Amino acid sequence: MKFTCDLCDKKFSTKDASDRHFKAIHEGMKFTCDLCDKKFSTKDASDRHFKAIHEGKKFSCDQCDRKFYGKSILREHIQVVHEGKAFPCEQCDKKFASKANLSRHVKAIHQGIGFSCEQCDKKFASKVQVRQHVAAIHQGEKISASLLLFL
Repeated sequence: MKFTCDLCDKKFSTKDASDRHFKAIHEGMKFTCDLCDKKFSTKDASDRHFKAIHEGKKFSCDQCDRKFYGKSILREHIQVVHEGKAFPCEQCDKKFASKANLSRHVKAIHQGIGFSCEQCDKKFASKVQVRQHVAAIHQGEKISASLLLFL
C-alpha cells in the first residue's frame, strides 16, 4: 500500500482510492479534538467523541501530555513510547508492549481474523474496540449487532 490517509492512517494502493476515501470520509471536517487532533464535521460529533474517548482519563504520563484510563495502559505507553521496550509489527509501523498484543494485532489487522466496523471497514482485534470506535467516530448513528461483524 503506497498511499496513506493523513487523517486516519488508512492505507490505499492508488492515489485515486485515497482521494475518494478522503472526499467520502473526511471532507468538511472543521472541528478538531484538542487532545488527539481527530477531525469532525460537526461540533456535536466532536463533543461526543471527547466524552466517549477522553473524559474520565485520570492517569497522566509524566513524560508527555497523554492521559489514560488505567495504570496498566499508562505503563504500556511508557514502555513502548518512552523506554523503547516494544514488540514491533513487521508488517506496519505499530509497536506493542507485549507479544500477546502484537499477535492479536497481526491476526486482526494483517490476517483478517478479527472484527470490522461495518460503516468504515476499519479493523480491530476485539468487539470492545469496535464498540469504542463506533461510539467515538460514528456517534449518532444507530449501533446494531450488524456493526460487529466477524471477518
